[in-house]
Amino acid sequence: MIGDINFELDSENFRIMRFLLSSFMRTDLLLTLVNSSSRLCSLRSNLGKSSATILHGVSELEAFNLISKDSKYYCLSSKGFIYGLALDKLCKNLYIFQSNPEFWQNHFIDGLPSEFVENAYLIKDSVYICSDKLDMEKPIRDYFKNIKNSKSIKIILPIFSELYLEMILKTVGSDHDLELIVDEEVFTSIKKSRYYRRIIRLSKGGKIILRKYIGDLNLFLTFSDEFMSLNLFDKDGFFDDSETIFNNTPDGVKWAEIMFDYFLDNSNVVVL
Repeated sequence: MIGDINFELDSENFRIMRFLLSSFMRTDLLLTLVNSSSRLCSLRSNLGKSSATILHGVSELEAFNLISKDSKYYCLSSKGFIYGLALDKLCKNLYIFQSNPEFWQNHFIDGLPSEFVENAYLIKDSVYICSDKLDMEKPIRDYFKNIKNSKSIKIILPIFSELYLEMILKTVGSDHDLELIVDEEVFTSIKKSRYYRRIIRLSKGGKIILRKYIGDLNLFLTFSDEFMSLNLFDKDGFFDDSETIFNNTPDGVKWAEIMFDYFLDNSNVVVL
């Protein structure tokens, strides 16, 4: 979980990271040269800085063996390339909190696995959708439209909801299948519900795989080959389906798969 991430760095790595992040010039230089080597004139154009400012930054990076000059071109050393990639990923990860600030600020994320932070950059192009006074059901409507058009769906369901179960099970048919992860509490509620026999029938027909997670679930994640969606709990601990982020890019689907696999590894198939 996020609260359990080990951020321990050895003294040398910490010193270099602090050195890089304390200067926009050094950071910009490193990120620019990650993509390709550049001449001084190109760096001036890309960074919008004077030659003197750039050369001062270059000199500072050379002191840490992060950059070198090959003929007229400046390029990163192997060490510099590794730090450049790390910085690039860090900046992309942090960008998601700027691109959809309302969603992240309104919800509890401390209980999410560390994979969320480590790969957050993959969902930087997500679309934030929320209910408003004119359209209270837009997030839910868009959600069901997406799953209806998906043939193979994987879902982490942290709550028992007849509305969601009804619509999810309606999508499972001759050319649709579902893998569903729930926790003990949700599974107990499903067993007592009118949906349990339908789930058993679909399971025996090879259309549903039901899995029980060992622990509490705190995210509602859905994905297929075409899209992913994410709902979270608010700061008071209540499930919130009025705000959703959607992503239909390959990177977004990849992120959802990484997250799903984390919970998959900590769950067991329910034999029905």
